[in-house]
Amino acid sequence: MLGFQDYLFVLREHFLKAANIMIIGIFISVYYAMSLPPTYQSTSVVQILQPTILAANSRNQTNTSAFHRLEVIKQQMMSRGSLENIIQKNGLYTGPENSSIADKISLFREATELVEIQSEALRWRADSMPTSLNITFKSASPVKAALIANELADELITLSREQNVTETQKALAFFESERTRVGNEISKLDAEISTFKQVNADQMPEGLTRLRQQLVLLDESVFQLESEIVSLKSTMANNLNPITSRKLGQLQRQHELAGTKRQILIKQLARGPEVERAFITLTRKLKQLSDQLGIINKNRSEAEMNEMIEASRQQSNFKILDRALEPKHPVSPNKKKIVAQGFILSFALTLALIIFLEYKNGFVRTSSQMKQQLDLEPVMIMPTLRKPRKFFARLKPDGFLFKGNTNQNPKSD
Repeated sequence: MLGFQDYLFVLREHFLKAANIMIIGIFISVYYAMSLPPTYQSTSVVQILQPTILAANSRNQTNTSAFHRLEVIKQQMMSRGSLENIIQKNGLYTGPENSSIADKISLFREATELVEIQSEALRWRADSMPTSLNITFKSASPVKAALIANELADELITLSREQNVTETQKALAFFESERTRVGNEISKLDAEISTFKQVNADQMPEGLTRLRQQLVLLDESVFQLESEIVSLKSTMANNLNPITSRKLGQLQRQHELAGTKRQILIKQLARGPEVERAFITLTRKLKQLSDQLGIINKNRSEAEMNEMIEASRQQSNFKILDRALEPKHPVSPNKKKIVAQGFILSFALTLALIIFLEYKNGFVRTSSQMKQQLDLEPVMIMPTLRKPRKFFARLKPDGFLFKGNTNQNPKSD
């Protein structure tokens, strides 16, 4: 194994090779770093606002739904149709290697970064919302980097405003359709109840009272007829004549009619509970529909108020705090870092090549190397007669002792 002095000697012997490799490596690194296209980055900051005027139906709206709305707007902003319009409008990625629109959209998404900024003090809360959104775009042109970042911020605000108006209009249309539907059901149920009352008028509460009064009067008539029949029969037992017989027949027929009518009244009164239950069911359903209509009318009024608020303020839940500016310096590539890495790699490659060449030639250059490799004690050391270089003057080893292949053992006398 070579010592430190041996390595210095080997390095001096191969100095020209090492210098050439280092110079070529550094030149390649510099050329590669200078050939890389610069990448500029610009950021637009959008503040996430809480609405100053809350609608009644959104007072209990949680931050979870607001966060969901933010995610929906971000997905709409980064959708294929939206990005395709921006790419065609600004003439991005016009190179021959990006011929398909799918490749352009993929590159655009890779160059775009949406970062939500949230307060560290409130991050532990489950219902905490981000306070701002950073929209960053990277491009080879500083002008386009700032232009696209600002255009994405404007697109975010436009989508937010459109979403607010659309949701309000959808809510208003929904409550309007529900009001019409429930109103039609109430009208049908009113007609059904009216028909039910007409068909079952005698079994309604007023009709039942009237039937009971009629039954009481009919019972009194039956009782009176029965008394007259008994009295007439006792009279006919002593004096039988045709007039009395005719009168008895009339009284008996009246008694039969009164009994038949009494049975009819009893049956009508027996249907009273069943009719009452059916009527209560209809009135309960009517009350439920009326309550629904009241809630729908209330929500519809609130939706109309929301629409008026949105139409009057014409604002979204976002506000641009800082518009993107044209960057002065590229963010990548880091040319100094690339050159430094190239220098380190060239030095390592040079050192490895010199060591490989030194072990391959098999020369014995120093007395210590001869002792280590051949296990022989040198008899004489011949000094180097050439004038050493100034830089390596102090690093000069003992000199050349033996030159030959280390794999061949010397012949003994």
